[in-house]
Amino acid sequence: MATTFCISHNHDDFHGLIFQIVQRSLGYTDSQMFKTDQTSPYKDYYYFGESQTATEVTNKTTSVLKTYLDDQATTDGTSNGLVWQVQGDKSNCIYGDIHNNEVSDGVRNIDTTLYDKIVSMANSKVIHCTWSDWTHSSWTTTFKNRIEAVRAANSLPAVSNQTERLKHFSDNMAAITYPSDGKSFVLYQDKIIDKDATHYTELCSFLGVTTLGTSTWNGYVDAYTTYIAS
Repeated sequence: MATTFCISHNHDDFHGLIFQIVQRSLGYTDSQMFKTDQTSPYKDYYYFGESQTATEVTNKTTSVLKTYLDDQATTDGTSNGLVWQVQGDKSNCIYGDIHNNEVSDGVRNIDTTLYDKIVSMANSKVIHCTWSDWTHSSWTTTFKNRIEAVRAANSLPAVSNQTERLKHFSDNMAAITYPSDGKSFVLYQDKIIDKDATHYTELCSFLGVTTLGTSTWNGYVDAYTTYIAS
């Protein structure tokens, strides 16, 4: 049975690009990806990926969830794997997120319930989307602008200091130590945006596939960054 890859990500990050790169690397076709261009409240790509809410994952037994994902892999994935995500209220992360600021005795508390359930299934892995460089413009400028655009679009109260808020978010994320159990891959979005060949090769090794041609995957990144900046 093909491996299922859960992409764990914050709202308003660059998961549109990450879904594209991962799905293309797994051999997804255009008809499977259903690409749409998001124009509001900010520009992004949207690609179809199987989704389950956090409540649905919680309420399903592990065996029922496994059967469901295996069925989806047969109909919507490829022989290399299925890409999916868990939808939450504050984020689509399953191992800490930008809002996770609970600290006890100097140790950050991470609720691993969803993660533990997902990786307990056979042929089930998780890709954690984060940053390696919190001074990268994709975080300090683009992500900052995105969360402000979402705030304004929803008529929420203005944030007096977005820079301070962003620092709080990055501190929360930087404090997370991701599992080294062989079932997790920490994907640095800034490295993909910068077309870091080593990091992309590491991603494909985790996916169990050969890399796309350099011009091919770099072209996906270039098209994406051009679109969101237009």
